[in-house]
Order: sequence, then C-alpha cells, then structure tokens
Amino acid sequence: MQNPNRLGPWLALLTDEDRYVVDSAKAALDEYGPETQVTISIVRDSAAPTQDSIAVLYRMPASRFTEDVAHEETLDVVDEQGETDHVEIRLKLAQAMAAGLNMAEANQGDFNRSTEMAAAFHELADKLAVYTGKMPVWTWLSFGMGGSHRKLTADAVSAVDQLGTLLIGKAGEPKKGTAGYWDHCVEHETAGIQLKIDADIPAPAEENPDVLRARVAELEAQLAAKAGA
Repeated sequence: MQNPNRLGPWLALLTDEDRYVVDSAKAALDEYGPETQVTISIVRDSAAPTQDSIAVLYRMPASRFTEDVAHEETLDVVDEQGETDHVEIRLKLAQAMAAGLNMAEANQGDFNRSTEMAAAFHELADKLAVYTGKMPVWTWLSFGMGGSHRKLTADAVSAVDQLGTLLIGKAGEPKKGTAGYWDHCVEHETAGIQLKIDADIPAPAEENPDVLRARVAELEAQLAAKAGA
C-alpha cells in the first residue's frame, strides 16, 4: 500500500501479520490464507507507519511510545461464516474514532497551523468569526500549487478526490467547462461560501475532437475501400 492518507495527528490503520499496512482484510487473506490475523490500530507520531526502503511499502515501527497508540486490536481475518466484513466494520469504527480525535485536537497545539497555508486560513477564519457586516457581492479566495492549471499531472484527479472528500465528503466528477475544456471537479456552496476544486482532464471520447476526427477518417477509409472493391 502507498502512504496512508494522514489528515490529522491520529491515523487508523489495518496491518497484516508482518505489520505492513494493507488496504483491506481481503488483501491479507490473499497473501497469508484463511488463518491470517490482522491488526487495527489508531496511532500517531512514533507509532505511525514508515516507508520500507526496499519494498516501497509502509510498515509499523518496531518500537514506539505508548502515548502514541490510542487503540489496537487483533482480529481473525475470517469469521465463523467465512466472511471478512467484520474486519472492515471495525476498521470504519476505528477511522471514525481517529477522525474524532483529530477534530478534538484541531484547534489545539501547532498541528493545525503547521504549514504557512494552514496558519493563513486560520487567521482569516478567526477574523471572519467576529465580522458582522455584509459580504461584498464578489469576494474571491483561492489557493493552489501555482503554475499552469492546464497542465494535467498523474495525481491531479486523485488530489481533487482527496481534498473534496476531506472538505465536504464528496469526490469529483467529470464536467465540461468553458471553451470546451473538461474538468474533474467538486463544487459546493454553503453560507455564501463557494467551493470549487478541479483539475483539467482530457475530453471523453465522444466529445474529443481528435478522437472524432480519427473516427471520421476511419469511416472514410472504409467507404473508399468499399467503393473501390
């Protein structure tokens, strides 16, 4: 598994018998068989997984401070009915618990303001909290990585989904924008605040001019071949 998505100090994880992070109980079952046991952990800092430089996987550390472990339990990967659903249910509960711990710590300490961007947003939010006047008709607040927004990267769609899920619990979807461009986009509005997260994507085949031209050329070639037969 790649680096677990860490959205706060606390992280809920599922690990296999060798303490490698796995995506699901079925992954451990396929690797080790029906007698496998998996571990669900809620951890932070010294107990968080680190990258294995050889296999490029993530593994729980051999040593850690006990205060960095909020919860840990080991389960049989297969229950009496031969199912793995119980593991996934317990993992979702652990993820909810980790989210609760992160929210409890959201405005405590330095984690929530650990980057320049996070600190700037918190400073704005603190000032808006005491503002009682009307908002102007047009007020823009934007942030991003900079550079050309028309340059699609391999991680762009995944980044939109990740940030959209974090902020409003919603992944992106394809949407046709202005000038014929297509975006993978999340849009939401609440309390007068409009949120839009997007990344440029290629147009679908049925809308992509290059694909359509290639299809027309192919049909013309087929017609020409039939006419000459």
